[in-house]
Formats: sequence, structure tokens, C-alpha cells
Amino acid sequence: MPREDKPMRVLLIEDNPVDTHLVRRLLAEVENALLDLECADRLSTGLECLDRGGIDVVLLDLVLPDSQGLNTFVKVHAHAPEVPIVVLTHLDDEALAIQAMQEGAQDYLFKWEFDGQLMARAMKYAIERKRAGEEFKELLGKIERAKQEWESTADSLSELICLVDVRGRIVRTNRTVETWNLGRVVDVRGREFHELLHPGCTDSSCYLDFFWKQAWEKALRGQSAQYEADDEVLERYVLVQVQPWKDSGKGKPDSSIVVVVQDITERKRAEEALKEYSERLEEMVDERTKELRDAQERLIRAERLAAIGQLGASVGHELRNPLGIIKNSAYYINMKLSDADEKVKKHLRIIESEISRSNKIISDLMSFARDKKPVLQKTQINALVQDALSRTPVPDTVAVITKLGEDLPPLMADPSQIEQVFINMISNAVQAMTSPDSVDTGERLEVSTRAEDGFIVTEFKDHGCGISEENLGKLFEPLFTTKTKGIGLGLAISKAIVEAHEGRIEVESEVGKGTVFIVKLPTSTNIPPSAIKGARPRHGC
Repeated sequence: MPREDKPMRVLLIEDNPVDTHLVRRLLAEVENALLDLECADRLSTGLECLDRGGIDVVLLDLVLPDSQGLNTFVKVHAHAPEVPIVVLTHLDDEALAIQAMQEGAQDYLFKWEFDGQLMARAMKYAIERKRAGEEFKELLGKIERAKQEWESTADSLSELICLVDVRGRIVRTNRTVETWNLGRVVDVRGREFHELLHPGCTDSSCYLDFFWKQAWEKALRGQSAQYEADDEVLERYVLVQVQPWKDSGKGKPDSSIVVVVQDITERKRAEEALKEYSERLEEMVDERTKELRDAQERLIRAERLAAIGQLGASVGHELRNPLGIIKNSAYYINMKLSDADEKVKKHLRIIESEISRSNKIISDLMSFARDKKPVLQKTQINALVQDALSRTPVPDTVAVITKLGEDLPPLMADPSQIEQVFINMISNAVQAMTSPDSVDTGERLEVSTRAEDGFIVTEFKDHGCGISEENLGKLFEPLFTTKTKGIGLGLAISKAIVEAHEGRIEVESEVGKGTVFIVKLPTSTNIPPSAIKGARPRHGC
């Protein structure tokens, strides 16, 4: 671990220059961090850097031009086993992460989620964990070599170290026993070890129950054991290592056992924080996956709509000419067969109706393809409502009830576009009340206008079959329709027109009771100047 006043030397082995630049920038933004970053774009170059020495930690991409996957980590670890390694990868592979950690990786970070602080902490903890493991090995070695120099060696360590006889009584201990407020060194000798940690307890099995008992029994059989525990008496998280003492000359167990209690509270807090982050990372990956899937669906839908728009623009005029000819021919036949029987007249009416429906589809496709900007002029909302009602066929079975507000302020709007919106609203309402799924609650269309909070609000309320909760969210999507006839562009076009006027459309519905479409358009005094810039009045205004 580098000194606090000495930069941490970091070797980044990464072949992607964009990721290299990102790591360099993120680490540069970490406050109070002394970092010296060295970069290599190939495994071979990275190994040469390690040969020169002085590297404190390695940030390693597993996919390199001259090495792939877990094999990359194995090569680096074998080349410099003393240097901690933090793996950086785009690969969302939990099995690979587990393998890398088992092989000796100190951490495993996904590139799309890390930041400078996270990397700095990961490198710091990697060095600390590496150092802790090395220190523990070194500690055991010191104990093996220094039984006769117990006091001078053990007292310099922060761990609680006790030499215990086979009856469980303390033979020697270091001064950490005093630092942890467990008593004086001279006073604890001869006491049972479990009673030192848990005063007043006479049953050795009470100390961390099963774990301590198992570790102690293994030590008596000449085997080493260790366990971690949250010790409430010590008020800290500890790592307890129990092993038989070996004679330094013969290498055989004697009648003593060494117990090392290490305070790992900070390490456990770091591990718990890392675990919480990992869990959150999984959630974030799931969320990002869903976002990407949604974005892909939107992209596919946008491409499909663009193709439809191009098709509508290219064939719209071509289709209208033959439709016009068919309509004129039907009109001519109708005139010539004025005395035809009712069945012939019925089929002529069907032809005219289907021609009108086809023209409506063509108009919708062309409107969708053109995305025509509104030409704004002052106009009255009530006049637009009445014109739309007069131009929209309403069956005799549907009663139209209007409640138009008086003295409403004028709008800055494109009359033809807003009238098209209102015609779509009226047509939808009529179709909802005359569909086979409609509930007979008295077929009536209620249309009202009013001023409210700087907007002119126009409502179209029907008493038809209503719209399900599931379909409400898709209502304004192009090509979405629940009707047997129509292609699902009317509401999408209406929404685009209203939003181009700085307004909005809202919908409220209940299955079996009906639907209300609410069109809100800003008054001429409320509309932003940017929306009317360049607008030109129509003749006669």
C-alpha cells in the first residue's frame, strides 16, 4: 500500500482508447486522490510494465488483442502475484465474475456503471485486502519463528494474540488485551480464553456457540480453523484463527494452541457496502436492459412509421385518382338507375361509403407523412366545433347535445387543422356508441367548451363502450386501433396537431360507461410568441 503522501501507481491494461480516456478522466476527478496512471493497450505491454516494478494495483480488461477472457487474468496474476487486480469488463457474466474472484481477483466492476469514486475505493480496498492476506500469512510466520520472543513481537501487532493450553487457559497474551479493555496482561494469564472474552460465562460453548467449539476441537486434533463473527461483547466484527502451536525445531505440535482475534470491522463494512452496491448494480442492469429493450421497440416502431409515411406520401395521389373515377361512376350509375330495386341502391350506397372511408385513410396517411406546421390566425372555438359537427355524419340514433361557452377569448390556431381534430373526436365518439360492444345507456354525444386557466377546453363525451386501462396507455400510438375498420392514425395525428399548437389532449374513460376526450388549446393571450412567429393571417380574417 503506498504512503498517503506518495501517489498510488495504477496500471490500466485496456485496448479501447475510449474506455482508457474515460478511466483517466474519472480518476482525475476524484478529490484528494494521489494517483499515477500508466496505460497499456495489450497484455504483452502490460506484462512489461509489471516487470519494471512499482505498480500498486492493476485495472484489467479481460478482452485484449492478444488475450481473451479469464485466461487474461490468469496470465497477469501468474506474472505478478503480489499485485492486486481489479477486473473491468463489459461482459455481464456472473459465472465469469465468480471464476475471476476465485482465481484471486480483488474486485470485478462493469464499465457502464463505475465512476471515479467507485474505482478509487475498489483499488484502495483491493490493496488493503491483498495486504491483509499477506499480513496474516506474515503474522503466522512470525508466530512460528518467535515463540521465545513473544512479548517483543506480539505486542507490536494490533491483533489480540493468545497462547492457550489444552485446557483452554491463557499462557501468554499481547498488550492488545489492554487496548481492548479486557484486562491487564499480567492479570489475564491463567484465565480461560472464552471467559476473557465473555466474563461470567462458565460454559465454553457459550462463546459464539457452534463455531468456537468446532474450531477448538479441530485445534486439539492438530488442525487449523478460523471463522468470522459479529461479537456483541467486543462490539466489533472479528476474525478468529485457531491453530496448534508447532515446535520451531521439530515442526511437531506441542501442548499449546494459538488464538488470533483480528478486528475486521472496517473490512466487513466495506464488504457490506460492496454487496449493497452489487445488489443495486443488478437492479440497475435490469432497469437499463428494460430501457434498452423499450428504446429498441421505439426505434423499430419509428422505422415502421417512417416507411408508412413514405408510402402514404408516394401512393396517396395515385390512389385518389382511381377512387375519384369510381365515385363518379357510382354517381352516374345511381342517376341512370333511379328506378333500380332497393338491393342495387344498397350496394351503390356501400360503394360510396367505402370510397369515403378509403379517402379518409389516404388523408390520414398523407397528413401523417407531411407533418404540416399550423398556419395560425385568430379564430373562435365555437365556430370550429359547429363546423366539425356539420361536416361529420352522425346517425339519427345518436343525440348531439352542445354546451358552448359564451364570450370565450379567441385562439391563435390553424382552423382547418383544429377542425380535423374535432372531426376525429366526433367520429370516434359516434363509432364507440354504435359498435357491437357498446352498452345501451342512451346514445348521446355531449360537446362543451369553456375557458380555464389560460386555455380553451373542448370536451367530447360519449356514452359508448369505454376504453380499458391497458388500451388507454396506447391510445395515441400510431397504428394502434381496436376498431375493425381504420388504421389507427386519427388520434396520433390529432395529438400531433394539438401539441403543435402548444396544447394537449387528455382522456378519461370507464369500461361500460363511456369516454371523455379533452382538448386544451391556449388562448391568443397565453400562446408563447415562439409559436406564432412567422404566422400569416388567411384572407378574410
